[in-house]
Amino acid sequence: MSTSAFSPHDPYLLKASGLIGAFVTLFGTAILVRPSFGLSAWKFISPTASKDKQLALDQFRLFGVREAFLGTALVTCWFLGEPKVLGWLMLATIPVAVVDGVVQRSQTGGGEWSHWGLVPVVFGLGGGLLGWFERMI
Repeated sequence: MSTSAFSPHDPYLLKASGLIGAFVTLFGTAILVRPSFGLSAWKFISPTASKDKQLALDQFRLFGVREAFLGTALVTCWFLGEPKVLGWLMLATIPVAVVDGVVQRSQTGGGEWSHWGLVPVVFGLGGGLLGWFERMI
C-alpha cells in the first residue's frame, strides 16, 4: 500500500477529511439543536413576525439535519477506512458549498466566501482520496 504524497491511503488526506466531517457534524448538530445559532452564524436578520420567525427557524433545522447527515457520512467513511467512498462524498460537498454561498450572498449581501473557500479544499481532498493526483510528482 503506497503512502506517498497524494496517495488515496495518505494518512493526512484521511485525517483532514475526517476532521472536516467532524466539523460539519458538530455545526449541523448545533443548528439542529439551536436553529437561532444558524441565523446568527449566517448573519441572517431574524424575522420579527412570529410566523415568519418560526419558518426561518424550521428551515435552519432542515439545514442542520442536512449538515449533520453529511458530516456523519464523512466521519463514518473515514472511521471505516473507505478512501474512495470518502473521496466521492468530499466531492459531493462542492455543490452544497456553492449553493450555500449563493444563498448567503442573496440574503446578506456577502459572506459567500466562507462557503466557497471550502471548494478547493474539498476538491483537493476528494481528488486525492480518489487517486487523481498520484502521478503528479
